[in-house]
Amino acid sequence: MAQLAVYEDFLSDAPAGRITPGHAAIVILIDANPELTQQQLCEAMGVDKSTFAVTLNRLEDRGLIRRVRSDVDRRQKMLRLTTKGTRALRAILAHVDRHERRVFSNLSPAEREQLVALLKKVGSPASVARGLRRTGTSARTRRTRADRSPT
Repeated sequence: MAQLAVYEDFLSDAPAGRITPGHAAIVILIDANPELTQQQLCEAMGVDKSTFAVTLNRLEDRGLIRRVRSDVDRRQKMLRLTTKGTRALRAILAHVDRHERRVFSNLSPAEREQLVALLKKVGSPASVARGLRRTGTSARTRRTRADRSPT
């Protein structure tokens, strides 16, 4: 029940045309891992290749990402955020911050700290083993390339 409540809360005011948590995660990971190809990101996330391709097509159709041929290996495609995708990323990170505040509102600071530590413990080994780089631990502490680039 907790997972459903958290999911529904995320969708309640999601930006970028009601982006899902999964799509938001992909946008964040593309920004944080610009050196990875489409195939490498798919493998690192541990998702089915055909499902991932469909998801990327949806993000591309919405104008959030683009596929770019690799300069090193022309058979490989790199994933990049578009200008619209960069704007969406900023909105997503602000949304995640609001969402985390709502979800954690009934927890004391100590309980929140404990929950975050436990979630990191559960999630980190898999993503680290797969070579994914993430951008911080919460929306308030994330620094993206979009934030660092001049506007």
